[in-house]
Amino acid sequence: MDPEKRVTPDAHPVQLQPGAARAHAGRGWLSGADPMQRPARVEQYSREVLLDQPPQEVFDFCLRAQNFAAIMPGRMQVLGLSSDVGRPGGTYAFRWWLRNVVPVRWVAYVDSFEEGRSFSDVQVRGVFRYFHHTHACEPADGGGTRYRDTIRFASVLGPRLDRTLVRAELDRTFRARHRRMRALLDAAA
Repeated sequence: MDPEKRVTPDAHPVQLQPGAARAHAGRGWLSGADPMQRPARVEQYSREVLLDQPPQEVFDFCLRAQNFAAIMPGRMQVLGLSSDVGRPGGTYAFRWWLRNVVPVRWVAYVDSFEEGRSFSDVQVRGVFRYFHHTHACEPADGGGTRYRDTIRFASVLGPRLDRTLVRAELDRTFRARHRRMRALLDAAA
């Protein structure tokens, strides 16, 4: 395991009921009154990586909660998962530490799913006013998978800092996630 990677073990994550995102989320002061409502202005960030494994293997990897925790930079603790993880209505609840200092409770609700190709989740509690994340797996030319993360987001910092500071932080985070993802998939091969 990467020495800078610290996953907080959670032997018994809570099983959330399907569609429990709003009830579990509560209202975070950063995420605003209705973080599932897309604001008029959002920024977009996208990053992709080529992986040696076939698309279905990469897709299945992305649906496993333990892999999600393992590819996150910094500490992370799974607080709860619904029984329909990865499917529309599925809910993920976790705590991660921003810069390994500030604990952030994050709840995401799966709002779309296409077997073997893509799924999307929207943050219902966290640090963003709006955060919609699409995970996509496509066959790569010559074999393997072209995996892409696309984020549509708006923070409390405003458009100028979203385009600079927040985008830079997303880039740092997703570069690390993709490196860890590749390492775990390669190790399992």
